[in-house]
Amino acid sequence: MFLQIVSDPNPRGTVAQMRAGRLLTRDEVHSRLTWQGWNIVEGPGGEFRSDDPDDNYDGWSTIKGVSANQRKRLQSVNSLYSVMSRLARNTKKTDGSFETPIISVSEARALEIVFLAEMSLRGGRPISYTENMWEVVRAGKVMKHFPNRWEVEPIWKKAS
Repeated sequence: MFLQIVSDPNPRGTVAQMRAGRLLTRDEVHSRLTWQGWNIVEGPGGEFRSDDPDDNYDGWSTIKGVSANQRKRLQSVNSLYSVMSRLARNTKKTDGSFETPIISVSEARALEIVFLAEMSLRGGRPISYTENMWEVVRAGKVMKHFPNRWEVEPIWKKAS
């Protein structure tokens, strides 16, 4: 079901390939499952962002500059992350194997609600860059004789 939520076009085939060891490396599977269009906000990244989370989850709890639909979508992604990160945490046993966490009935109900809500996220496109979603930390300046190069690189952070 999770593969369906994250828009895998052929979840059964993906699982079969994973079982056969023919699919992808661990990192490729991780990227396929975590970098969905509905989970991405276009904006500055890397060295152009002071609060860049790198490969970690970038929750948007304070959401400025987005429409009501985009806000609802980002809140849904935050809910999905919250529930899935709890399930993804495995505890290592003394024998080296992993124990999947036991979830309560209320957590299972919450998970079911989140799964149903997230079905609407399938196939979503990234939220387009909107200037008022970002605050300037340092203004950029282009080189006078080389307008395609930065003399001073700009830096942004999420608006708060």
